[in-house]
Amino acid sequence: MRHLSDLEMASVLAAKVPGVLATIDDEGFPYLTPIWFVHHEGHGVIMTSTTGRPHIRHIRRDPGAGFVVDLEGNPDSGGRPNVQVKARGHAILEPDHAAWTRRITRKYGGSERLAAERADTPRLAIILQPERLIGVAAGPRSNGAWWTSHPAISPVR
Repeated sequence: MRHLSDLEMASVLAAKVPGVLATIDDEGFPYLTPIWFVHHEGHGVIMTSTTGRPHIRHIRRDPGAGFVVDLEGNPDSGGRPNVQVKARGHAILEPDHAAWTRRITRKYGGSERLAAERADTPRLAIILQPERLIGVAAGPRSNGAWWTSHPAISPVR
């Protein structure tokens, strides 16, 4: 296993795959939500959601949260190659005035029409301000950058 560079972490965070938001449910157990997101330097990991969702209720009660993006490689080459970027910190809820929802929708290839439809629904921005980001590569090819050819990765420069 090796740690990812800042540029490698930026590439993983820019991938067109959902992240997983971890909150604590009402009984004290982890609650995992696959969710679209963007990473914005200086802001953290930004997601949006509608107000009635369980993870919104959890954050209102306890803002401690975790987040991970995980990319898997082809196991046919032996082992289980993967890269992950993880974060933990406190989540802040703010009204989303459509800007984040539109940006997130476009990241995942959504049309302007879809971005406008999603933005018309009242949403909250979930801003996870990580204590730090941790990126790791594991598996038999962890010293290479096999994952840069993953279909969800676009080069970050």
